[in-house]
Amino acid sequence: MTTTNDVAWTREMLKSELEDQAQWRREKAVEYPHDRRNLDSAEEYDRLAKTVKDIPDKLLVAYSEVYEDAPDVERWQELLKDIFRGFSDFGNATELVQAFIDAKREEDEESDPLSDTESLLVRSLTATLNAALSDAIRAVEPQLCRNLSSLRREPNPATSRGHGVVALPPAFAL
Repeated sequence: MTTTNDVAWTREMLKSELEDQAQWRREKAVEYPHDRRNLDSAEEYDRLAKTVKDIPDKLLVAYSEVYEDAPDVERWQELLKDIFRGFSDFGNATELVQAFIDAKREEDEESDPLSDTESLLVRSLTATLNAALSDAIRAVEPQLCRNLSSLRREPNPATSRGHGVVALPPAFAL
């Protein structure tokens, strides 16, 4: 369960990261004075950092829940680099966070090996029925083996060659 403190921490972490990116870009602007992208992106990171306070708590909770592992760190860094490259123009930090969540969900959906047309209910019912069928087979298997081993061949008077037919035990009689 996410608490108010968790949301506050996530909000502060996000703001701090954007401010750190802005500072780093300002340093790069000094190092590369002819590359205007560094100053432009520093201003953009500063502007986004100021809007972190406006991100709805529910969106920050969703952000913290989908941000799980190293690939997520890389995905996040790519979003931030897209700002520097001029590929992304987020109106505010809410749009930035929503873009990350959307990208993560799209990737998760693409990596799902099951068909999109097969609903969760159908998959769940199929798995339940398969498990029940396996259990039923395991339950009757010993009796079935005993019954099959007791089958005996009896002569069939309807044939002239004396071939027999298999007589089923009473449990299998129709």
